[in-house]
Amino acid sequence: MENINFKYALNHIKLNFLLFCSVFSVVNFFLFILLSTFGCTKAIHTKRQVSHSALEHYTLGLYYEQNNEDSLAVEQFKQALIEDPENPELLSEIAFSLSKIKKFEEAEKYAEEAINCGATDENLYIILGNGARENGDIKKALSFYKKALSDTTNYFLVINLAQIMRELNMIDDTILLLKGLKRRYPFDLRVHTQLGDLYGRVEKFDLATLEFKEALVLDSLYYPAILGLGIIYEIKGEVDSSYLFYKKASDINPDNISLVKRIVEFDLIRGEWAEVRDYALKLLDISPTENLVRKQLAYAYYRLGDSKSSLEQYLLLSGLLPMDANVHHFLGRLYYEKKEMEKAEEEFNLSLTLNPDFSPNLQYLYIISIKDENDDKASQYFEEMKKKGLKEEEIFFSAGTDFYRGKDYVMAKVFLLRSIAKNPEFQNPWYSLGFVYEKMGNIDSAEHSYRKVLELDSMNANAFNALGYLFVEYNIKLEEAEELIDRALEIDSLNGYYIDSLGWLYFKQKNYEKAKELLIKAKELADDPVIYDHLGDVYEKFGDKEKAQEMWEKSLELDPDNEEVKKKIK
Repeated sequence: MENINFKYALNHIKLNFLLFCSVFSVVNFFLFILLSTFGCTKAIHTKRQVSHSALEHYTLGLYYEQNNEDSLAVEQFKQALIEDPENPELLSEIAFSLSKIKKFEEAEKYAEEAINCGATDENLYIILGNGARENGDIKKALSFYKKALSDTTNYFLVINLAQIMRELNMIDDTILLLKGLKRRYPFDLRVHTQLGDLYGRVEKFDLATLEFKEALVLDSLYYPAILGLGIIYEIKGEVDSSYLFYKKASDINPDNISLVKRIVEFDLIRGEWAEVRDYALKLLDISPTENLVRKQLAYAYYRLGDSKSSLEQYLLLSGLLPMDANVHHFLGRLYYEKKEMEKAEEEFNLSLTLNPDFSPNLQYLYIISIKDENDDKASQYFEEMKKKGLKEEEIFFSAGTDFYRGKDYVMAKVFLLRSIAKNPEFQNPWYSLGFVYEKMGNIDSAEHSYRKVLELDSMNANAFNALGYLFVEYNIKLEEAEELIDRALEIDSLNGYYIDSLGWLYFKQKNYEKAKELLIKAKELADDPVIYDHLGDVYEKFGDKEKAQEMWEKSLELDPDNEEVKKKIK
């Protein structure tokens, strides 16, 4: 902040000290020496006659300013101004000191007066620009900033100006401005990330990615660049990369609620239920009133098979969101799984009242009526589902699947066959029927069902794997089993379940090294009790009982009712 007149005056005083000693006290002499030592003199363009008293106040003001006592500095500058009321340097100094103590309105007044009196200091325009911006007059702020900007050497002015221009959607002009700044400051992280953001806004995603990556070369933990890459990758549809950078950003700034919410949404899409649970719990620690996050947590518990925790969360939500049909639907499902049919029916009916178009309620009420042997109600719900647009084969398939989950294989078979009778080209019931026949010990019928799926869809990787695994499990047709599983892996090479099938095939062939290698890989790709059970059997073959028990216990943790695994542990 340079003012020319007073520098000239001060230098004049220092050169002619003896002429002024009758006017100035010894204290002032030392103040001049001190100010000169600290470089507090101001540059001046023209000579101006200044009274000794004004100069004394000005000198004291500079001294206080140097020592960050800006309120005292303002008082001295104002005293000087009384004697020299149109002095642009005094007006400027008052404006600068007032802005430092955040008296912006008063600072603007003095800045305007200083400019009117001929002051040309660019910082006065910055004060006026900041004031206009504070008052919401963005265009006026832009005008003042542009007047202040004689070239791009004033880093902070360019950054502020870029922010203003971006708010006014002057994207191309802002990019040009920042590119000029980047040439002067090629290692500046802020310039790179602002350019990255701007390129993203105009959909120049490759340039945006490049700017963010250049910032990370300079600082691999620079949060704005990490977050920026996450956003760009999401816009480009590169979900895995976006998710990776969002997680990195969250590790650096775990309190960013919006970011953690986005990660939870990604995990829901990816089916990473344990991740959803963990991040949702973090969010609720920060902000316990996030009801949507609590719903996501309740659902994650449900998908993880933690019925107790899920029920606790849904019961809490039923008080927080009493009119939420989804909450009551899942309460119905949890009671249904606990075989508390009366409570389940009550919740499903309440959910249906709140949202008459939510057909899954009708599906559960239909099955409850069948189990209660209430044919009239079952028929009523069946007709209502048809009115909602559900096909008969879909209704029967849903019921058959539910009976299968409940281990009622006879009823599951009945409804799946009904579904097939309605539409023999419908693949889903054929596939599920294969599992039902397996559970019932009817291997030939299971094989027939899986082959029927492959007739209908020659690229159905699940059916290839299911048929191959069936042969492995019963130690039959192992050559064909390998061909079938390999075909499934050609379609989906990173499917942990298919890799488990191949590993289990090698186990049956007593190739334990290869089995171990594949099953460890399968475990990394899928958190499944069967995989842990198989891996436990492999470790047992190697004589590593401790590791075998660890795997079986993990299997039992995921499937607590598996009696075979319990026997192995004993």
